[in-house]
Amino acid sequence: PNVDLYASRTIASVFGEVLVPVVSRANRKPFVRALELSVAGRAERFSDFGRTAKPKFGFNYRPNDWILLRSTLAASFRAPNLVQTNTTPLRRQIGADDGYRFDVTGLLSDGTAQRTVYRQGNQNLQPEEAKTWVAGLFALAPGNAGLR
Repeated sequence: PNVDLYASRTIASVFGEVLVPVVSRANRKPFVRALELSVAGRAERFSDFGRTAKPKFGFNYRPNDWILLRSTLAASFRAPNLVQTNTTPLRRQIGADDGYRFDVTGLLSDGTAQRTVYRQGNQNLQPEEAKTWVAGLFALAPGNAGLR
C-alpha cells in the first residue's frame, strides 16, 4: 500500500492580449491585403515557485487573398507538478510481461511477473523556461476554395 500524501499549491494568474490591425480592408495597399500585430502577456504567482511574467509577440501578413504568413515569438514557464516535487517514496506493484525476452532467455524471471516499482520526487526541481519562435504559411489553392 502507498503512504498517504498531502500536497498543495496556490496559483494566481492574469492574461491579456491586444490585436492591432495595421492594414485592413479600409487601407489596403498593393501586396499588403492585411497586416496584424499582436502582443500578449501572462503573469502568475505560485505559492511555492514565486512570480513570473512572460510575453508573446506575433504578426499576420497577407500579401494577397490566398496567402497568409504568420509568426509568433514567445517565452513560457512551467512549474514542476506536485507529484514531481513530492519526496515521499511511493511503492507500486505492477504486472510486467516481456514476452520477447522470455523467448530468448527461457528464464521464468524474464516472463510475466509482478514487479515492485519505487518512485520518488525531487524537491530541488526548478521550473522549466523556454523561448519559442513559430512561423507558418497558409495557402489557399487558387480556383478551389475548399482545398487548403
